[in-house]
Amino acid sequence: MKQKIWSLALALVLLLSLALPVVAVTANDARNSVVVVSTLLATDAGNVGFGHGSGFFVSDQYLVTNHHVIEDFEQYGAGELITMTADGATLSGRAKIRVYYDSGNYEEAFLVGSDSRRDVAILRLSGPTDQRVSLQLKVPTDDMVGSTVYAAGFPGLADNIVADATSSWSKNDSTVTSGTISRMVTQSGTGQRNVQIDCDIKHGNSGGPVIDETGAVIGIATWGVSNNNESVNYAVNIEDAMMLMDQYRVPYTMAGESAQTGSAGNLAFVIGIAAAVLIAASVIVVIMRRKKQIPAPAVPAAPQKVPTVRSLAQVNYGSRAPVSSQPVLIGRSGACGLRFPNETPGVSGSHCTVQWDTQNGDFIVMDLNSTYGTFLMSGQKLSPNVPYHLRPGDRFYLADQNNTIALELE
Repeated sequence: MKQKIWSLALALVLLLSLALPVVAVTANDARNSVVVVSTLLATDAGNVGFGHGSGFFVSDQYLVTNHHVIEDFEQYGAGELITMTADGATLSGRAKIRVYYDSGNYEEAFLVGSDSRRDVAILRLSGPTDQRVSLQLKVPTDDMVGSTVYAAGFPGLADNIVADATSSWSKNDSTVTSGTISRMVTQSGTGQRNVQIDCDIKHGNSGGPVIDETGAVIGIATWGVSNNNESVNYAVNIEDAMMLMDQYRVPYTMAGESAQTGSAGNLAFVIGIAAAVLIAASVIVVIMRRKKQIPAPAVPAAPQKVPTVRSLAQVNYGSRAPVSSQPVLIGRSGACGLRFPNETPGVSGSHCTVQWDTQNGDFIVMDLNSTYGTFLMSGQKLSPNVPYHLRPGDRFYLADQNNTIALELE
């Protein structure tokens, strides 16, 4: 009887595991994630196409592309109704983004967020799709230089409206080109890290994934520089897209890990049900044995950790303040919960705030239009008065990395 019960429990666990996300794991499977991303202006006189590029899915509803692929959409009202004059006639219309699975099968996508400096845009469908699979992500490192990578996309499509370059825009019309990582490049001034590759990158590859040999995305194909003798191609570091996805709580999966942000709840649900099945099976076995249960000694509950901001700056090293749902002010003024000395360079009187999001279990950082800015450790400057979600263990700084703040649970 015991063996039958455990067999049933294991069968249920295997069945529940089918609910886990499906991800592409080979270079060729990347074609199952890539789509054509098109922008157009839909007017009462007809549609005007702007251009096309590539994009790839990071979940069943969200996809990533380059900002320059959809910048015309933003320049023409970002979906808001606009009016214009052409040949003496007044027209009205809306800019739109379309995701094509093939030339006769598309749906509208909506802009979640974009970063023109890093050339990244995140798009969302109105609902999940089963017509493509999602790709896992992996942050590239210097020790990956020289390793093989692949670029997938629809070359010949971007920045023009010529549709004849491909027969149907289906996944079978996408191409995969191979190459190696030449080096990691840090841009002077911005500190932005890009990936230099020798894959063949053409216009239509813009926004498509650059993947390693396991099928994990390490970058976004974006641009190339060439002369008569040689060409150099670049990919946006996927970490830049991850920061934008984290800001908007977009689900994605790291290679070798469970789903992040929004997908984590689904995964936890599945694991929880599986654990419950195993526990129930154990209880039945114990009852069948008719053994007397000996109450286990009570274990005291672990003390709850307190969200805390802590300064790593030399001028006030170790200074800290507890964080709750009420914002903690950081700066030089006497009203600050975490205060810097008056002579601290770059720190404003009321520089930024940090509060705890009890529902999501993370910190919310917001710059208060400070003079010299608030920055993520990647160098990304926070837009004033815009909330940014950061996880426990993350850090950020005020004006200069000498003024670094740690977000901790103590």
